[in-house]
Amino acid sequence: MPPIQSARDAFLQLWGQAIVYLHNIIGALIWLIIGYIVARVVRTILIKGLRAIHFDQITDRVGVGRALQAAGTKLDAAAVLAAVAFWWISLYFIENAFTVLGFAQATLFINQALGYLLPNIFAAIIIVIVGGLIANVAAGIVRGAASEARLSTGDLLGGIALGHHLVRGALGANAAQHRAEHDLHPVRRYR
Repeated sequence: MPPIQSARDAFLQLWGQAIVYLHNIIGALIWLIIGYIVARVVRTILIKGLRAIHFDQITDRVGVGRALQAAGTKLDAAAVLAAVAFWWISLYFIENAFTVLGFAQATLFINQALGYLLPNIFAAIIIVIVGGLIANVAAGIVRGAASEARLSTGDLLGGIALGHHLVRGALGANAAQHRAEHDLHPVRRYR
């Protein structure tokens, strides 16, 4: 085969690979654009829906609003939950874009985040909110009972009940995380 023919074949093969990769890049960009649009729509709907059911007022009773302000964020609880949903959806579409491009390691990492990290964040948020609500109800019951019994330590006992239930909620969230982590990485027994 003459050298010119060989160079031409190599160039045509390189050109064909470039066209295929350009096609993959366009496909990945389409995945990313569609994912961004879907994630923005879901985030907007979630924020409006949570605010319509007064989710922020519920979480403020638990103290989530104060915790968010102490953390230095200007987001309310509905916006935080919507942001988690936004990134969950975004990561799903980013993973598909990486799959199109053939980035196996990035796809594996994102799969682990989608299957483990983000569901645990959602579960922890729900457990903390429900635990806080139960803690507030328990504290109110204890304060009311102490008031009916004419005890002067009603606020102290209510605070103890509140703290007890908040700690139980935090421990429940932690236990759920460890169960999920164990399911992801089961203990191996060696013989």
